[in-house]
Amino acid sequence: MDIARMARLAYQSEDRSILPFKHPSESERWASGMVALNVALADLMSLVRQQEELADQLVAAYCEALRAFLAVANDKQWTSFLFIDEQQLAAFQGKWTNDSDNAVYLIMQQQLNKSYFEHRHQPFVRAWHVFLKFGFSRLRLDPVTVEMKYVTMFG
Repeated sequence: MDIARMARLAYQSEDRSILPFKHPSESERWASGMVALNVALADLMSLVRQQEELADQLVAAYCEALRAFLAVANDKQWTSFLFIDEQQLAAFQGKWTNDSDNAVYLIMQQQLNKSYFEHRHQPFVRAWHVFLKFGFSRLRLDPVTVEMKYVTMFG
């Protein structure tokens, strides 16, 4: 997956704020991005139960969450921390170790909140890795299909 290209598309895409900005600032933009990411992840998780019947919507929801991750990374200048190579991608497509989708969602939320409240990139990157592994292993999404859909949606 060409994360750099996808990050550029996220940067160029329209603002997807969920809540209004009271005072435009860097911290408010970060908070807004994290809210949008949380909502995108919740929307994705709501489709997991019906992943076979709603395969197209699932891929689109995954791309929305992917864009939200990249938008936050762009704002915080953390994009370089999200780059993965083919070996890492193959590892993410490997054995899935968590039987609870609820726990996976909560782990992502916990790491994102930790990143936000501690102003650190490491928990954000851990959430990113869980997100990728969840999509490419648990949901069995194809990285090429995801990238093509992403470019179609945001390109």
